[in-house]
Amino acid sequence: MFQKFQLGLKRNILNSVGYKTNRKIIVIESDDWGSIRIPSLDTQKILTEKKIISLKDPFSKYDALESETDLNELYNVLLSHKDKHGNPPTITANCVVANPDFDKIRASNFTKYIYEDITQTFARYPEHANSFSLWQHGIREKVFYPQFHGREHLNVDLWIKSLQAKDFIFMTAFDNQTFAANPNANFTKGNNIMAALDYNTEIERKNKIEVLRDGHNLFTKLLGYNSKSFIAPCYIWDTNLEEELYKMDVHYLQGSKFQNIPNINLNHYTKKYHYTSQKNKFGQYYFVRNALFEPVLNNKIEWVDECMKSITNAFLWGRPAIIGAHRLNFIGYIHPENREKNLSMLNDLLRRIIKKWPDVEFVNSAELGAIISKNNA
Repeated sequence: MFQKFQLGLKRNILNSVGYKTNRKIIVIESDDWGSIRIPSLDTQKILTEKKIISLKDPFSKYDALESETDLNELYNVLLSHKDKHGNPPTITANCVVANPDFDKIRASNFTKYIYEDITQTFARYPEHANSFSLWQHGIREKVFYPQFHGREHLNVDLWIKSLQAKDFIFMTAFDNQTFAANPNANFTKGNNIMAALDYNTEIERKNKIEVLRDGHNLFTKLLGYNSKSFIAPCYIWDTNLEEELYKMDVHYLQGSKFQNIPNINLNHYTKKYHYTSQKNKFGQYYFVRNALFEPVLNNKIEWVDECMKSITNAFLWGRPAIIGAHRLNFIGYIHPENREKNLSMLNDLLRRIIKKWPDVEFVNSAELGAIISKNNA
């Protein structure tokens, strides 16, 4: 009972400030698209036996590069529902557009970091040849809207240092075409290989600016448009990067209620509070997720019910409902039952949303940003 009270209190606090509207707006933001994780079931077995990963970690157990089947099955669910305007629910798919080129890095004797773009990564995987074409198909069908999540979901500086030091864990993962090694998942300041924009030195801080610029240029080249929004991997970014993003024409910053800001020579982050429609000095708006659909992360929660409660609370306060749902919830490339089970729940969630709020509007993050900007003009 007390836990339910706490959860209700947190929802009310989260929705107590920000952009207000009578419209029933729902955004679904999903991170990690395009990033490699576990390449295959055989690789997963090898890495588990060598204690490089732990299957207690849901990302190590289920997450993988999205296959053609993963995308097609997700689209089928989304296209079976329509809002008051006849639009389907849309996934704001926060994508990375590059991954390590393992062969070229090895050929350099680990002296250089070299990447391949996402189309090259898809081409290397056995069930993914048309995955990038399916990204484009999803854009046309208004069910999949890629936005910029970074060049790669990888802290390049930390990874290359670990490889040069012949670190057993990361070398073993490297030999198996991945970097996601986390036997204990004990991430603290400066040791999370997935935190692409974290840094420990001034040189590394400057490197993040170049990675961001290069990544956004690649995103624009591949997708054919500038990303209007951005979310930092692991919610870790330096506030100074917001100026660089502004120069890239990024107007909206997705995230949770807290931003984790790196500090040089300190073993902790500075936490900065945000709320939806909060504006920084460059005129960029922050978006804060006030609902979650993450069944893979905790199987003890009734996720459809809890997500409905979060949406209800958001609408009672007159706020848009911004639902966070990581990619791994929709992936079945390694374990098909994961995709099947969770897509069934997503289908149920969407059905219940439309039944309860027939005037619901499904929009992507850039569209939400345009709505808020117009309201505040």
